[in-house]
Amino acid sequence: MSRRLLVILALAAIGLAACSTKTAPPPSGTSTQTGATLAIQATAQLSFTPTSVTIHKGDIVKWNNSSGIAHNVTFDNGAAFSQALNDGTQISRTFTTTGTFNFHCAIHGPSMHGTIVVT
Repeated sequence: MSRRLLVILALAAIGLAACSTKTAPPPSGTSTQTGATLAIQATAQLSFTPTSVTIHKGDIVKWNNSSGIAHNVTFDNGAAFSQALNDGTQISRTFTTTGTFNFHCAIHGPSMHGTIVVT
C-alpha cells in the first residue's frame, strides 16, 4: 500500500471515530433534563408549533405569540388552565404531574391544538 493511501485511511478512521462519539441532538419538542423550558409558537396559520412535545415532570412549557393575532391556550383535561395569548406575549406553565395534556385555542377552535406528554 502506498504511503498516501495509508494516510487517507488513517484520517478516515480518525474521522469515523470522532463521529461515533458524538450524540445526536434530541428530537424537536423533547426535553433532555428536568427543569428544562420548551417553547411552543402560536402561528398566524392557526396552529401551534410543534403540535406535540414530550417533557419531564418539573419542566416548563412556554407558549409564544408573535403571529399578529390573538390566541389563547385552553386545556382539554387535567388541571384547569385557560390563558390569553395576545400578540407579542408569552405564557408558561410548569408541569408537576405526569400524563398527557391536550390543549387548544378556544378562539380558533379545536383544529388549533397540541399535546404535551409529561413523563
